[in-house]
Amino acid sequence: MKKVLFFIITAVFSINAFAQTSSTNLDLSDYGVKIEPDKRLMLVLASLEIADLNTPLSEEGKKFRQELQADLQKVNPELRRKIEIFVDQYKKRHPNASNQELIAPFISMAYSLSDVPELKEPDRSLDLPDNLLEVLDYSVLVREFYRSPGISDKIAGYYKKYQEEGDKLRPSAGKMVRQLTDYLKTRPQLLYIERIAVEKSEDKKDKNKKNIQLRERQRTFKIVPEMLASRGTINFLNVGDDYFAVVPPEIDLSSSDVRRGYLQFVIDPLVLDYAKETLLQSEGIKNCLQKDAKTGRKFRPIRFWQFPVHWLPPLIFGRKSIEKHELRHSKPVKKLTP
Repeated sequence: MKKVLFFIITAVFSINAFAQTSSTNLDLSDYGVKIEPDKRLMLVLASLEIADLNTPLSEEGKKFRQELQADLQKVNPELRRKIEIFVDQYKKRHPNASNQELIAPFISMAYSLSDVPELKEPDRSLDLPDNLLEVLDYSVLVREFYRSPGISDKIAGYYKKYQEEGDKLRPSAGKMVRQLTDYLKTRPQLLYIERIAVEKSEDKKDKNKKNIQLRERQRTFKIVPEMLASRGTINFLNVGDDYFAVVPPEIDLSSSDVRRGYLQFVIDPLVLDYAKETLLQSEGIKNCLQKDAKTGRKFRPIRFWQFPVHWLPPLIFGRKSIEKHELRHSKPVKKLTP
């Protein structure tokens, strides 16, 4: 156990010198990576443009914003007013937040919706982050926005542009994946098999015996090109077995914080494989985290959705290990989407 954790902690960011294999012909799907836009996110961020949050964009993003603003002029004035009121009230509740920070919960909310065209929001529950719950009612306006005359057709056209931007990311994505996997000398675990205890045996001799059911789950790391994503800002989300990195155009993934997100994707199942051993060290981990809090160190807030409760301590431990190594190497820390 100690050897495994030592490997995880020390192998985090000393990567570049070990990346020697060409990534030109790398099949990203073999490494769990998909690069594709998300219409839910496109709709949410496009609708927020009505509220004039005016986040800083890349050069390609600025060009797209100009085109989008012309199309938004056709949106029903009543809907525009509803969106402006919702965002204005949200800003008043968070007067010290930057526009990028204000948008982050809306990005989380986008990934809680069902696919287009339904865009149905989830039931409210304690499993959802508080920040997301605060903006969940905005989903009603997103559906109304999507059903506005001409918007669905426009989104289909925008999707092609987003795909073109996504294609430009493939070379640096391949380089990033090759660097990490060559150094770690392992590929990510794309199929996670969970052992689930089901109904107790009806056999009187084995009253305490539980039936174990194996459940397979596919894991993916999705890089989401987003024209309206703030320049230099990467938003990470972890929803169950799906990991999302929302990135702006014109970004080199191999030297960006997306590496850290992909590293989490690789390491998380390794940590979970040793969950029982990690739980035995829960008190020590707790003391370590409390010590960090006293020293004033600030790490990224991490939100876990749809994870069993007993998974959280080992996952937090694995991710704190990454963060500590990141701190030692003086890496700039950007906020993780709640």
